[in-house]
Amino acid sequence: MRSFQQPLLLTILALALVCGAMEIHATSPSADTARISEDFETALDLWRNGRYVELYDRTYAVGTGSREAFISRMAGSSRKPACCWQKLQDLKIGAVHGNSANVSARVGLECLSGETDYCTRAFRLKKEDGTWKISMADILSLAGRSGRKRIRGR
Repeated sequence: MRSFQQPLLLTILALALVCGAMEIHATSPSADTARISEDFETALDLWRNGRYVELYDRTYAVGTGSREAFISRMAGSSRKPACCWQKLQDLKIGAVHGNSANVSARVGLECLSGETDYCTRAFRLKKEDGTWKISMADILSLAGRSGRKRIRGR
């Protein structure tokens, strides 16, 4: 009888360990999903409220770009996120690989004319210091051209 109990006990322990590991793995992506959604929406709120320094800190840049240039460009942009339910719709979190994620969303943008445009597109995010940051290029692309007239050099 003892020879039968030992393999059974080992099998039960092995299954418990595997199931426990699977549960830990299953909860991790959902925690990331909630955090990605929250951090994405926070970035849009910072932009809407004109808090460009804090928005800069919630973006990452692949190339170069100074904080001052980013702030100036955002302050002079022709669009900003809409309010309330129009701001963010249809958020879909795609592939999450370690510290990078791809997100698709429909973003409502108020134009200088007062009308709201909608833009559905993909966004790239990176996790740095526990915060999911949006690509600066994606934010600048959404912001549109500056409302100011540009003067070209001769």
